[in-house]
Amino acid sequence: LLVLGFVLLLAGCSTHPEISNWVLVRPDGVTIEFGVDTCNADLDASVVESDTRVEVTITAKNDTTDDCRDHLIISLDNPLDGRVLVDASTGETLEVRLAGN
Repeated sequence: LLVLGFVLLLAGCSTHPEISNWVLVRPDGVTIEFGVDTCNADLDASVVESDTRVEVTITAKNDTTDDCRDHLIISLDNPLDGRVLVDASTGETLEVRLAGN
């Protein structure tokens, strides 16, 4: 029972926050900036790349209830180059915009 309580406590400390409906890709094609609906959270991302899609899972720890937005920048192994970018937590396809436009 103690172990189960500890696991539940850890699960409550890390969440999958909502990613804004569009993300910015820098001209190099590998650097992507996400707007995340958290406030001063410790963000981490895991990325799974294939030939046709890139799936990103963002986790947040220590989020506050303040009204602000965090940003997370990741680097892909290969340029996005027409692959679909997906929020793996929701299955939603994210709109990609070129940074500076």
